[in-house]
Amino acid sequence: MRKTGKIIKCIICNKDFYCKRVHLPTRKFCSSKCYWLDKKETSKGENNPFYGKKHSVANNEINRKAHLGKSAWNKNVPMSEKSRKKLSEKLREGYRQGRKVWNKGNHKPKPKKEFKPPKIYYGKEHHRWKGGVRQQNGYVYIYYPNHPRGFRNTVSRAIFVIEKHIGRYLTKSETPHHINGIKDDDRIENLYLFASKKEHNRYHGLKNKPEILSNLS
Repeated sequence: MRKTGKIIKCIICNKDFYCKRVHLPTRKFCSSKCYWLDKKETSKGENNPFYGKKHSVANNEINRKAHLGKSAWNKNVPMSEKSRKKLSEKLREGYRQGRKVWNKGNHKPKPKKEFKPPKIYYGKEHHRWKGGVRQQNGYVYIYYPNHPRGFRNTVSRAIFVIEKHIGRYLTKSETPHHINGIKDDDRIENLYLFASKKEHNRYHGLKNKPEILSNLS
């Protein structure tokens, strides 16, 4: 691509740099750094276009009303190290003259509160308590904490009915079976107790299942 610009000299650092033809009438500096150096020098004192000018009384009143009720720009802004040093020097001078800091002695440490773990509610005290009965996969489960055959503080209602009828807890191998195939029909007449899970699975694997009657009644 053909270059149409020229190489000109910066008026601040005297460095040669390439300038495009479009910017030739106005470009004088090689970088923004040189631009602001020139701005800093040319805007001092009488060279500044605002030198000697002041706001009128009407404009001062407009500015005052515009800032009413607004917080300062530097509110909640952390102080720089330079400002902090100046402030500390002023405070030292005040101490030398017998002055005191306005808020000395006013700071009182807040008493530490003892940590109290939140109370955990279970069972009837819980806000989502619905009577302690829930249904899952067709079976009915009831709330029964610390049961030997329980899971997450629940136990099958069929197990609970059988245990209440025979007066003891079922072993881990003993498995209840619903005779009519309705999983939520937990009447004692509809329940058959297999001695092991193996026997229960073997019965369900038969093609021609024999009719069985409850062995609990």
